[in-house]
This record gives sequence, C-alpha cells and structure tokens, in this order.
Amino acid sequence: MKLTVQHHHLRSSDDLDSLIENRILALQPRLQIDEAHVRLECRFEESPAFSVHVHLVTPGPDVFAESRDHTLRAAFAKALRS
Repeated sequence: MKLTVQHHHLRSSDDLDSLIENRILALQPRLQIDEAHVRLECRFEESPAFSVHVHLVTPGPDVFAESRDHTLRAAFAKALRS
C-alpha cells in the first residue's frame, strides 16, 4: 500500500503521521487498500479550523471521507468513522 499524507498550512509531526499510518493499516484486514491519500488542513479563519480528507484506492469503488473538528486528531477520527 502506498500512503501519501499532505499537510496544508501546518507542520508535519511524527506522532500524528504515525497515528494516521497505524489507523489506515488497521483497516487492511477488512478492506484491500492499494493507495491511501490523506490531506490535513488548517484554516484558522474558519471554525472548526482543522479538516481532514481521506481517499482510499481499492479494487472496487474508492472510499472518500472528510471531516472537520477543533483538533486534527478529532477530525481524523471522525473521517474514519464515516
């Protein structure tokens, strides 16, 4: 699986990137993921400021999810629940 994490208007952190990688890999037993694209974005002029967009490329239909929250971790958790 190829994982791409993009950071827009925020810095990358090893803790957050590891969390994202582990949570995406945890989906593998239930879903074959060929590629995963995750976009993390911060816009302080909006509320909530953090948004997450997830695109999982699978052999069947691709999976798309997005969410917003007041922290990146919460936004990412919401995106994976949808």
